[in-house]
Amino acid sequence: MDCYRFDTDGMVAIARYGNLTPIHASTNMAPPEAPLSWYNTNGDAMLVARKPEDWCGLLNIREYSFEPADVDALATGFLPKKKHPKYTPLVKLREKLKKLKI
Repeated sequence: MDCYRFDTDGMVAIARYGNLTPIHASTNMAPPEAPLSWYNTNGDAMLVARKPEDWCGLLNIREYSFEPADVDALATGFLPKKKHPKYTPLVKLREKLKKLKI
């Protein structure tokens, strides 16, 4: 799936539309122990979902109803870059200088 055009809540909506149970959903997040290289500038979204045992792949569009997702709970401990423990003031400064091409 082309994840570039979907944010976390969109990924959850797609899963629920397909009668799947979202287990994890995040956009450009990483586990606290991951290196900063885990993050990218594209903001890729990730979804892990479970299908029911009786899932047959057929959708009943009339039964679908939108429910806002608790995206913080679905991040399952992953952190956005700005909250990552390795994202120090020095790293922030280097990123700003790199953008300015200094």
